[in-house]
Amino acid sequence: MTQNHRLLVGQLLLTALGCGLWVWFAHTPWIDSVALGLALLTGGIPHGANDLQLMRLNYPVLSYKTAFVVYISLFGLASGLMICWPLTGLLLFLMVTAYHFGQGDLYADTRLSRVAPAFTNLFYVLWGALMLAALFGLRSAELTTYLPHTDTFGGFVQQLMRLPASVWPYAAGAALLLGAGVAWLGVNPRRAAGQWVLTTGLFVLFAHTRLLFAFSVYFGIWHSLNSVQLFSRSLYATSSKAFFSRFYADALPISSLAFVFLGGFYWLSQHLYADYPLTFWLLIFIFGISVPHVIVTEPTYRRGPVAHPHSPV
Repeated sequence: MTQNHRLLVGQLLLTALGCGLWVWFAHTPWIDSVALGLALLTGGIPHGANDLQLMRLNYPVLSYKTAFVVYISLFGLASGLMICWPLTGLLLFLMVTAYHFGQGDLYADTRLSRVAPAFTNLFYVLWGALMLAALFGLRSAELTTYLPHTDTFGGFVQQLMRLPASVWPYAAGAALLLGAGVAWLGVNPRRAAGQWVLTTGLFVLFAHTRLLFAFSVYFGIWHSLNSVQLFSRSLYATSSKAFFSRFYADALPISSLAFVFLGGFYWLSQHLYADYPLTFWLLIFIFGISVPHVIVTEPTYRRGPVAHPHSPV
């Protein structure tokens, strides 16, 4: 069994374990918070904690100190934007996230040299937007508990609640997009079929769990672990050590710093902008990290790994 397939098996087992825990503890108030905490601890934060190394690899003209200053500055600008203009920041966050999730799911299934980059980018955005639409459309009513209670956000939620509340329109959309990928982007048909099965399974999970739990499974087990494998292969291509273990060891200092920042955002949620729920402060933090993370990792996705990090077949 290749490392790619071992990762896939591990992700499927973790997802099955998560579903089992959900069946037993769905009615307990803490299961969502535990799932999110584990997602951030095991994948969400570590998968971006070696961004400075990737930044030095992808932008070699930058010194480590300069890279750190640039990264922190982008984090501050993005999070500050969302604090001051929350709805504008949230919309930008969704756009950035749609592109990044689409790229993370499908980057190795497209032959970038054969098509215009703008067309491929559009494909990534549409795929990521489909994933987010399914996540929110199947659980849109829950968003009201995670966003500021203002008329502006109320209107935004009302628009989201118009999304289909059934799994199958999203599954059909995924099939159409992957079909277009097979025709125009050179996607391997077997991979496309496997990706559709996997994605439909995630849509079913979205429909039968709460929003925070569903996001935790997708973000922590699928997006983040796929990224860890890709980034570790880029950073340690000539290393004889295990990719994952070295990546996590190197990520530990910045991961710890990130949790310090999370503590700072928790303090802000208690003393400033009290009308922002704690979950919205978490979104502000994630948006702040997402902007520099997407910029730093873009060349890595463009260059691609030695092998596909998560092929469903």
